[in-house]
Order: sequence, then C-alpha cells, then structure tokens
Amino acid sequence: MEMLNSDPITVSTSRSRSRSRRWRAGLLAGTGVLAVLLLPASPALAAPAAEGGVHAWGNDEYGEVGAIPGILADGVTGVEAGSYHNAVAIRDGVPHFWGNDDYGQVSDVPAEVRAGGLTDVLFGGATGYALKDGRVHAWGYDESGEVTNVPETLKQGGVTAIAGGYGTGYAIKDGRVHAWGDDESGQVSGIPEELRAGGVDAIAAGTKNGYAIKDGRVYVWGNDEYGQVSRLPDALKKGVSRVIGGYGTGYAIRQGRLYAWGDDQYGQVSGLPATLRRGGVTDVAAGFDNGYAVKDGRVHAWGNDDFGQVSKVPDALRSGVIDVSAGGFSGYAVRAVDRCSRQG
Repeated sequence: MEMLNSDPITVSTSRSRSRSRRWRAGLLAGTGVLAVLLLPASPALAAPAAEGGVHAWGNDEYGEVGAIPGILADGVTGVEAGSYHNAVAIRDGVPHFWGNDDYGQVSDVPAEVRAGGLTDVLFGGATGYALKDGRVHAWGYDESGEVTNVPETLKQGGVTAIAGGYGTGYAIKDGRVHAWGDDESGQVSGIPEELRAGGVDAIAAGTKNGYAIKDGRVYVWGNDEYGQVSRLPDALKKGVSRVIGGYGTGYAIRQGRLYAWGDDQYGQVSGLPATLRRGGVTDVAAGFDNGYAVKDGRVHAWGNDDFGQVSKVPDALRSGVIDVSAGGFSGYAVRAVDRCSRQG
C-alpha cells in the first residue's frame, strides 16, 4: 500500500474542531492536550478456532500496515491494534508485535509475554497489556503509572479480563472492576459501585472512559464530553453481549444489532450502515474517528477516512473474516483459511 504523507491538513467541523494529521497522530502517545482512541478490549485470544492471515490498511507511518511479520500470512487466530501505530497477532499461541517502538512497545515486551500462553494481549495507546496465568503484565508508555502502578493484587493472579485506555488500565478480578493510572475524568475513581460489588462480565476502555457489562447491562463512566456517559441508549440496559469505546464514541452489540452513541463529528454514529443496525453483527472495533464491524464474514467500515481506513478496506475482506481490530488510523482483520502475501 502507498504510504500517505503527513502534510498538515485542516478539517472543519460543526464544533470548530480542527486537526492536522501530524498533530492528531502525536496525540496518540498521550503527548498532546487531548486523549485519543485506545484499543478496544476485545480478547485477541478469544477468536474462533479458525486460522488465517492478517490483513491491514490505512495509515502506514510506522510500518503498522506494510511491515507485518511474514509469519503472520497464515495460522493467525486473532489480531489487536493500538492507537499509537502498534499491533499484535497470535500465531501458534505466541504473540508477534510490530509498528512504532518509541516507548518500547515492541522491544520491551516482557519475556513472560513473548513466551506465549496468554489469555489476552492488547495495546492501550502506547502501553501494552497482557494477561497470563491470571496475572497482569504491562510495558511501554508510563506517564500516568499505567505500567508502574499496576495494583499488586492484579500481579498475583485471579484476573479474568483486561482493558487499556488512555493512561488508564482496567481489569476484572473476583468479578470486580479494578483500575489504575490516569484519573483526570474519574475513569479510576468514578467506577460505579455496582461494578465494585462483583458480577462483572466484560470490561472495555475508550478515551478517558471505562465501559463494562454486568447482567447484560452496559455501564459507562469517566469523560462525558460527547455524551458517552449521559446518552447511553436505553436499549443497552439488557441483553448486551459486547461493548467497546473509541474517541468519544461507544459501540455495543445487542442481539446481533449494533448501537452507537457519543461523538458523531465524522459520522461515527449517524453513518453506521443500516445493515448493521438490523442484526447479524459478530464483531466491532473502534478507530480514532471511525468504526469497523463484521457481519456475514464481511468487514464494514464508516466514519473518518483521512488515511483510507474506510474506503480502502481490502476486497478480500468481503468474506471469511473471523476477527477485526482498529488502530488510530489503520484497520486490521484476520480472514479464515487464508494466506496473505507478505514482504520480507
């Protein structure tokens, strides 16, 4: 894929929010004024047993698209992407990392994590998180204690799920939500009491937001600039099987139907394809200002398209897709029984 240049462009919106590509990309490491999309908390290792190759499209500033390890052309069971130009895929139970390494996201991965045997592995911005033998491991960007302040109880075992947000980590242990790191918007201290009491089924993270599912109901806390908390659809009070967070936008799957709420500056909510609202959705992922979903094995994309993350979804992903993930400006998918052409 041709690499897109990083010359500044200005995008006007109804809220007069202007960004250049270079400025927005800088935000992804947490170095800017605003936080940006973090990795949705979908377990990379919870993908179906089918295996395939990793496909990627969109921004390629750090080789997050063009430098996918050749070994990932087949035999892959899941892929996860981070907002700061990073990705990880699982093959033969072992994680393979590539992309930006400004904060050691690739080179400083703990040996225990590289050895495999993981329950989950993901990126939250430029911070990596992994779950192995019920213990949380973290590495990379550490401005808010995402790495150094992981609670000791989460390193001792018993953790069943993890998620990574902008400067904030989340985990479920004994059915309760635990959080650490940045708390600027109450994403740590504002965890609803219902979630501290236990019985939590799933956890996810967005930009300065936490998301969880308990008894089929979605809970959201933290930043509410775009109504991520206050505008949660009433339909999501029961029957929800999946929730994720993006930059100011939340997505959830209920009975196969995809729901969206929050920031809609690029059509992340209003541009949701009608076919996804009707049912049959099996997976969803959130990029910086765009979304991806899988229905009938096909990847659907909508929202911001600055780097072709919507318009350049590979034709091969019209069928057979078993997993989809989103970086800040790039999309990733695994297509079953597939072998991709790789360089090097």
